[in-house]
Amino acid sequence: MKKVGLKILCGSWLLISCLTCSASQVLFRTGPDQLMFDSNGHGLPSISTNSTGAYAATDTFTLSASSIVQAVSFSAWLDLGVKPSSVSWAITSAPGSGVITSGTGALSYVLSAPDVCGCDVYWSTFSLNVPLAAGNYWLLLSDGAPSMSWGLYKETGVSEQLRNGTPFLSWGTQSFEVRGATVPEPGALSLITDILALAALWRTRVSVG
Repeated sequence: MKKVGLKILCGSWLLISCLTCSASQVLFRTGPDQLMFDSNGHGLPSISTNSTGAYAATDTFTLSASSIVQAVSFSAWLDLGVKPSSVSWAITSAPGSGVITSGTGALSYVLSAPDVCGCDVYWSTFSLNVPLAAGNYWLLLSDGAPSMSWGLYKETGVSEQLRNGTPFLSWGTQSFEVRGATVPEPGALSLITDILALAALWRTRVSVG
């Protein structure tokens, strides 16, 4: 009886672990940087602050399930020899408005391509810890001082460049990735509760017996 009960407890623990602890995974990804300025001769969307005003860039992403967003990576174009230590970010419901959450992320870098049009291109990553329901959102990046631009994945899309918080120029899709863990659906959480209740009942009966 005790061996059977032990197996039930072990099985319950493994099932609960599988349902509640999802490893970090790619939740959304556009694709790699095209590593060139667009065909119209425009520069890339600036996310730096300079003397002419505060610039930012924003692009949309979709979560297919409730998730904990744990990291964001994006293609960053930097002046040669320059590596900003952080970037300001926000997740919004619309371009430049409806801020859901925001913060400043410390950046880590992996070199993608050296000296492209006078810039080094990096795959830059920052961490965060944001719970979001399934749906459509906008990722906004800004204040990559002293100089930073967000690289393009393709020249078509619905991203926007902002000046002082107002969209003023549309761009193609930016190159970025959102990673994190999905959250169990209500049915799975109910199953976990039932398993815990059965395990508690079994322990009670064993103790009484």
